[in-house]
Amino acid sequence: MSLKVLCYLLIFIASFVFYEDLLVARVAVRKYFFRLESGVGASALLGEEETYSDLIDTRTRKLDLNLKHVSKRKREHVETIAEHNEKQLIDRVGLDKAEEIEEEEQMEEEEARRQKEQEEEMLQRESREMEEIERVKEYAKEDEEKTLLQCPVQLKVDPRCVRVVQLSRTFNSGLGHQLSELLFSMHLSQTHRAAMKFEGFPRRKSRHGTDYAFITEFLGLQALLENSAFNTAHLVSVPMHDTANVGCGVVITGNYKDCPGGSCFLTPHTNLLFHKYSGCLRSLANACGTWRSFDPYERNTFNIAWHIRVGDIEPHPVGDSFYACVYESLSRVLTEHVNVNVFFIGDWSILSKHKKAEYEAFLKKIVPISHFLDLEIKDALIHMMHSDVLVGSGSSLPMIAALFSDRTLYVNVKPKTGWHFLNDFISDGLSTSEDGAIINHIFETRKMLLTRKEAGNRTVASCGDII
Repeated sequence: MSLKVLCYLLIFIASFVFYEDLLVARVAVRKYFFRLESGVGASALLGEEETYSDLIDTRTRKLDLNLKHVSKRKREHVETIAEHNEKQLIDRVGLDKAEEIEEEEQMEEEEARRQKEQEEEMLQRESREMEEIERVKEYAKEDEEKTLLQCPVQLKVDPRCVRVVQLSRTFNSGLGHQLSELLFSMHLSQTHRAAMKFEGFPRRKSRHGTDYAFITEFLGLQALLENSAFNTAHLVSVPMHDTANVGCGVVITGNYKDCPGGSCFLTPHTNLLFHKYSGCLRSLANACGTWRSFDPYERNTFNIAWHIRVGDIEPHPVGDSFYACVYESLSRVLTEHVNVNVFFIGDWSILSKHKKAEYEAFLKKIVPISHFLDLEIKDALIHMMHSDVLVGSGSSLPMIAALFSDRTLYVNVKPKTGWHFLNDFISDGLSTSEDGAIINHIFETRKMLLTRKEAGNRTVASCGDII
């Protein structure tokens, strides 16, 4: 290395080591030769625009580059500005008014801070909810894949250990009751790993005067008829509430009143029953059922089917605020839909003309664009299962429609007999409070509506793949 390069290197290093001393010397030279004040000179030297500088000691007016002292002077400077502004405000408006203005400013700052925290909290909550919705969708997709090819019901009798479930049917009951009995049989079949004997719906009228023989093909229940002709006379009968003696060579018998723990409608043994079998039954209904061939709606409108229970039991009579609460909640998520039709479905023919007119006048005040339909059971199911939204009534009929249809978004309302362990709760539907207000978040509701729309356009598996 040459001497010249070494000298340059030493000068370069010295400029860093003795930076403060060089700066002081430079300021001193400017003061001595150019008669510049030390404070002003330092400010000008270091590019400061103001006469005041945090680099100058306020007492001695000399350059002080100690970092602690500089930091302290910066804090004092900020405080001095605030005090100056406050003094100016007091001089201008008076002490009382200044305190009032300062208090208002503090309140505004506090309100702005609180509002910002609320907005951040809302964004975080919405983010968490969206994540939860995505997780639920993934779980639902996994469940659908598991139940697509077969239901969790043993369809064939195992000759190595013959065990059959055969429950007595109440053929005079309504459709919702009888299909609930089918679910009780499926549940016992899965619980005891027993083949289920189901004989479908015979051509026999219920106490409502209705024949449900069409239901087997309508809902695609043919696959469950596997053991309909199986002879159980040679098997030992075991009551369904006796879960300790379920061995081989037995037939489990009883009716809906004999579930372990009491009535199958009321016992925790059937907790979340509809939820457990909705995937299975929808896959059967989509692949094998004829209901998808009867779409009664125009698809350029948004269609709401609303079941009204009238007659022997009226959970929500004329004048009940329940209807307004439900519709107001729904309206918040329907703003993007121009054409919304509401179809009130009920047994209007059993009411007097005066009573029916009361219902129509009351409901039209809440929902001006509405239609009142008095339909046979099959047509009522078609309208419910194909609707965009289905509002329940406490009756089992709309629950059954939602159980077998992935097309409609069901609005759960309290059943006429109470929730009782949520055995007839549609878990992928909307939930309402006691007064009818929908409690789901608006983003969740819109997501669910989109899922139903996609389901309506999806190509379903063939019946052969399911059975």
